[in-house]
Amino acid sequence: GKIIDDRLSGFVSGIVDDGTLYDLKYYFWAGFGILIRMYSPAVIRSLFRHLKRQMAFKDIKIKPELLSIAVRDDMRGRGIGTSLVNALDNYFRERNIKVYKVYTDMLYSTGSRLYEKLGFELFREVDLFGLPFRLYIRNLKR
Repeated sequence: GKIIDDRLSGFVSGIVDDGTLYDLKYYFWAGFGILIRMYSPAVIRSLFRHLKRQMAFKDIKIKPELLSIAVRDDMRGRGIGTSLVNALDNYFRERNIKVYKVYTDMLYSTGSRLYEKLGFELFREVDLFGLPFRLYIRNLKR
């Protein structure tokens, strides 16, 4: 996270191996939660979008991933997002990772502007049941 004036202004999270994140247990518990406690069309649609995303990008062998980045609305435009991405870049470089990926939707996220500004390459865009969704790739240069 990034602290300015004793307040969290933004955060970034990443993972070195996404295989540990999306395994069979993930789908079992997600499905179980929908059936038992969280039944709603929005939640079911989200699960189906996730499944379709996994199928649309199954050829991608890049394991490291930027999972989430957020900057407080009142702190945007101050370079915080860039600083957070640079911190994640350094984290990956320290682990000898040369490339990573990030997924973003085009309806609810503004991340694509940041990724394009920082030189991420658009790899593919797909439609996930009405949700335009992109995969960007970041090559880390030494």
